[in-house]
Formats: sequence, C-alpha cells, structure tokens
Amino acid sequence: MISTSRAVAPCDAETDLDGLRILAADTDVLPYEADNTSRTGVAASTLLFFAAATGIDGDGEPAETAITDLLANLMHLCAHCYPDGCATSFESLLETARMHFSSESVGE
Repeated sequence: MISTSRAVAPCDAETDLDGLRILAADTDVLPYEADNTSRTGVAASTLLFFAAATGIDGDGEPAETAITDLLANLMHLCAHCYPDGCATSFESLLETARMHFSSESVGE
C-alpha cells in the first residue's frame, strides 16, 4: 500500500485501490500549472472512477490491474478515433505524454 507521505513505493510493493484513495483525497482540482503531487492525485481520482465504473474496485484487484485495463481501453479508443493511417495514434500520444512527464519530472 502507498504511504500517506507520498514517498515513492518500492517497485516490488503492491499498490492497492486504498492507496490510490489516499493519493486522491488530497486533490480537489488541477490548476493549469499544477505540481506533480496534484497531478498524481488527479490521476488517482481518475483511476478510482474507472475502477468503480468497471467493477474492478469490488474485486480486490491491485491498482496495476486498473491501470492496465484503463490503458487497454484507451488503446481501443485511440484505434477507434484514429484508425490506421492517421498521424495520431496511441503510440504517438504516449510519446508526447512521455515528453510531458520527463519535463515535469526535472528536479524531483
């Protein structure tokens, strides 16, 4: 489970949905110039909403299951909205997200 101090969890520690609830509890809104703590809280809130909408939250599944399922559903959405041959794809959006993450993580 994730610590309330927002310390980085060890890679082998299993994060559960209760750990996500702790992260989400501190975040009400995401201002344009948010810090990474706020970004983490909003992402946790979004994942909890997804877990509730799909029933994952009642299955005792780890957070990794909800993240994997959400990513797969986003891939389906991108395949629907941006069929083969479009410049935009899940992979191109993921690459842009990686660049955002990298620039937002400088100095942490």
